[in-house]
Amino acid sequence: AGIDIGDYLLTFSRARAAGKIRETLPYVENVRFGIKLPGTVNIVITEVDVTYSLEDSTGNWWLVNSGGRILEQIPIGAQVGHTQLTGVVLDAPQVGEQAVALEDGEMIVDPEGNTVPPVVRAQQRLDTALDIAGYLELNSMIGKVVSVDVSALEDIRLTYGRKYQV
Repeated sequence: AGIDIGDYLLTFSRARAAGKIRETLPYVENVRFGIKLPGTVNIVITEVDVTYSLEDSTGNWWLVNSGGRILEQIPIGAQVGHTQLTGVVLDAPQVGEQAVALEDGEMIVDPEGNTVPPVVRAQQRLDTALDIAGYLELNSMIGKVVSVDVSALEDIRLTYGRKYQV
C-alpha cells in the first residue's frame, strides 16, 4: 500500500494506497481502509471470486473479471474450468489492465474513398460479453453457463450446462 511506519495516518492518500494494492495484486476487487489512532491501519480486501476466460490473438487464454480487468494468463486447457467468452479476441492483454478487443472487422471504403469502420466493433462485442457475465453473477448462474458466444450480437448464444444452447 505504500504506507510506512511513521507516516501521518490522517493525511495519507487512500486512493493512491488502494491503487498500489490493485496494481500489485490483480485479484483484488475492492479495498477499504480503517484507521485506529494512534498508529493502526486496517486494510480490508475483497478478492475477485468469479472469473471468465478469453483468448488472445496468439491462442493464449486469460482470466478476466466481469468488469473486464485482466487477472492472469492461464495454461491452454485450463479455460474449460471457467465460463468462456467467445466471439471476441483480446488485443495484447496485460495483467491488471482493462481488456481491449482486437478489431477483426474489415474496414470498408465508401465511393468517395473514405475508410469506414465495421458496423459492430469488436469492443462492442467484448463489452456485451462482460455485461452478460455481470448478469450471470447477479442471477447466481455462475458455473451453470459454460460459454457465451458474442460472434454476432444479433445471435448471442449461451451454452448452459453440457446439453442446452440458448
